[in-house]
Amino acid sequence: MSGYRRPRLAIAARLLVAIVGGYGVASLLSMLVARTLPLSGVEASMTAMMIAFLAYAGIIMAVLHARAVRRALGALTATAAITGVMLLMVGPKVIVP
Repeated sequence: MSGYRRPRLAIAARLLVAIVGGYGVASLLSMLVARTLPLSGVEASMTAMMIAFLAYAGIIMAVLHARAVRRALGALTATAAITGVMLLMVGPKVIVP
């Protein structure tokens, strides 16, 4: 299983990548969506949190379905890097009263 000789270690590694990495990517996605939606602050935040919750569930399923833990970790790292760069490019959201 995933190149590990101990299946419990492989499952623990997969769960760690899914939970911690998925949370990180989902939170970055939430920030990006909240900053780019043309809604008020509260509405954009709530919408972004709902989208991030769905993304988090999908990320966990994708990591647990991946053939190798390293591949899932690489995909999560690349997704986090791309989302982080996009977040830096967008910049802070200016709320005009």
